[in-house]
Amino acid sequence: MSLDLHTLFPPELDLQLVEVEQGNAALTLTLASRRRACVCPSCGTVSFRLHSRSTRFVQDLPCLGVTVSLRLIVRRFRCHHVPCTKQTFTEAFPEFITPFKRITKRLSSVFERVALDVGAEPGSRLLTSTGLFVSPDRLLRLVHALPRPERPCPNLIGIDDFAFRKGFTYGTVIVDLKTGTPVDLLSDRDASTVTTWLQARPNIELVARDRGKEYFVAVTTGAPQARQVLDRWHVLKNLREAVERQRAREQQAISNVLIQAGLQLPQIRRSRIDHVRRDAYTERRRAQYHKIRTLQSEGMTISGIARTLGIARPTVHAAVRTEHPPGVSRRRKRPSPLDVFEPHLRRRWAEGCRNAKLLWRELQALGYAGKYPPVRRWTEPRRGFDENVLPESNLIRGGSAPLAWYFVKPRTELDVDERRVLDVILTTFPALNELRTLTRTFVCALLDAKPADLASWRAKVEGSGLKSLQAFVLGLRHEWDALVAASETNGRTARPRAS
Repeated sequence: MSLDLHTLFPPELDLQLVEVEQGNAALTLTLASRRRACVCPSCGTVSFRLHSRSTRFVQDLPCLGVTVSLRLIVRRFRCHHVPCTKQTFTEAFPEFITPFKRITKRLSSVFERVALDVGAEPGSRLLTSTGLFVSPDRLLRLVHALPRPERPCPNLIGIDDFAFRKGFTYGTVIVDLKTGTPVDLLSDRDASTVTTWLQARPNIELVARDRGKEYFVAVTTGAPQARQVLDRWHVLKNLREAVERQRAREQQAISNVLIQAGLQLPQIRRSRIDHVRRDAYTERRRAQYHKIRTLQSEGMTISGIARTLGIARPTVHAAVRTEHPPGVSRRRKRPSPLDVFEPHLRRRWAEGCRNAKLLWRELQALGYAGKYPPVRRWTEPRRGFDENVLPESNLIRGGSAPLAWYFVKPRTELDVDERRVLDVILTTFPALNELRTLTRTFVCALLDAKPADLASWRAKVEGSGLKSLQAFVLGLRHEWDALVAASETNGRTARPRAS
């Protein structure tokens, strides 16, 4: 049974099989063209005059799990057209192989699809398992060589900033709200840059943006026909920050009330990885501090130090004013009657004892005169810890940020202990009870598409004594229409950053 090459290769190539070599999981086909003449790529003259032959190796798609390589016997022809600049030329197979490439077009298409769908590193591993050996760098080069697809500009877009270098250089990302895919990246977040981009696209009907002044000016100037919508994530973030500031006014009083009730604020578990990262960050800050002081002693100005080290001038000012290198302050542990019995508790905990009542009775037998709640509080933060979590010396008591979520989240999303803490706070502090009521009203109006409730909520906040929440409303005055639009818009105004 003969092999019909027309079923394997484009018929216009007119190839003939010269030799077949089979190795260890590899197959090499030697092919040659049967065409008698070839067309000069420069002048288009048909030439029959053979100059020489050479061999070209290309990789093709695998067959039955076997890697297939093609050894092409390529001919070089003479061009007899005198005005032509080419004296000789090589026959090409443009329908099958791209010039100067060592893979066929159909194999290149497979590589490109895998790289686009899976990625370079996983794509390389996937292709290697099928008998196609390709490096991740090669996949990336193929993707970068692809032409950019022509996409019509969407009429619903989202605008947000992103960091090229956090704290130094920022750009702007434009996102299609329908698909959630990036449309364009701008080099900065200046109003003029965004305005120019918007003016070139008059079909835009809706723009979801954050609360930055630059984007407000850019959208107002560059797309006056578009409806502006505040991004809900940014609005809720600003709301939580306002709740933090308001609740922080009662920080010490809340701590005292919870201690009397036998409760405690939410704690943050710090892992060993976090501890290592924090120490590394501290060392970098100390090294930077010593560099600043050295350059200052050499007579360099503040601006000169900032340019030399590539840092902001306020950072240099802070280091110059400080006599000691920066460090991480740690809260001292308060003396406790349990300190004497700490070795016994740690030993029993390591043995697997998790019963706080039993530990308390054992301590009483050893002379402990305290009550049960301190022992229970000692065990609570350790429950569920694994070997990657540090002991209590690296547990920090939560501040405003964790507790602020108690005022933003619905009760159904809080566990039993969190609801108990919240109930004690709301019962003891009427102002915080009002804070949670107003906060939840705003969240429901924004997320549940109830724009009519926003006006009454605004009036209640302005009539309350909650300064931080009133400042939040004051900042929303010039963006009120965009806020109402965010509530009226079904679904979420897509946010172009990881959530």
